[in-house]
Order: sequence, then C-alpha cells, then structure tokens
Amino acid sequence: MSTEISSTDLKWVFRLYVAGLSANSTRAIGNLYDICRIYVNGQFDVEIVDVLENPLRPFQDSVIATPMLIKLSPPPEIHLLGTLDDRDKVLRSLGIKVH
Repeated sequence: MSTEISSTDLKWVFRLYVAGLSANSTRAIGNLYDICRIYVNGQFDVEIVDVLENPLRPFQDSVIATPMLIKLSPPPEIHLLGTLDDRDKVLRSLGIKVH
C-alpha cells in the first residue's frame, strides 16, 4: 500500500518554524516554496512562524529546533527538521508523488 498522494488531489497545508532570517531559515523557506511550486501545482498554503517573534508558539506543535516543517494536510501530519535541501528525501517523507 502506497502512502504517496497525487499532488493534484488535495490542498497541501504546511507550517514552517524558523528563527528570524538566519541562513538556514531562508534556505528552508526557499526550498519549501520551490517544492510547492514544482510538485504541488499551486494547491498549497504555507504559514511561516518566526520563533523569535512568537517564542511561545512552538510549544503548540512540540517544536524543539528550527527550521522545522510540519505538513498539516493531507494527513498524516509529518514533522521534518532541517533546511529541506535533500529534495528527494523531503518529497518521499511528505508523500508527494513525482510525475
């Protein structure tokens, strides 16, 4: 049974926790938007949460380090830590099919 979902079937919802405009934060943001534009065909929402501006917010999602991506929809919820540079690994982890 495959856990991959066609990227055109559903709206994808992501929350990305970052620490200001650090190099790792900006790389994660850029990589996430690249992945969404290329593989999710515009069917996505991204919420960027800066832990420096909202220091209590990470506790809601059990975030212990940044950058951390949380895929909220479609289920299951997935947490990925890092800059999202390894595109193949990120796509597999998120269950995004590559056509």
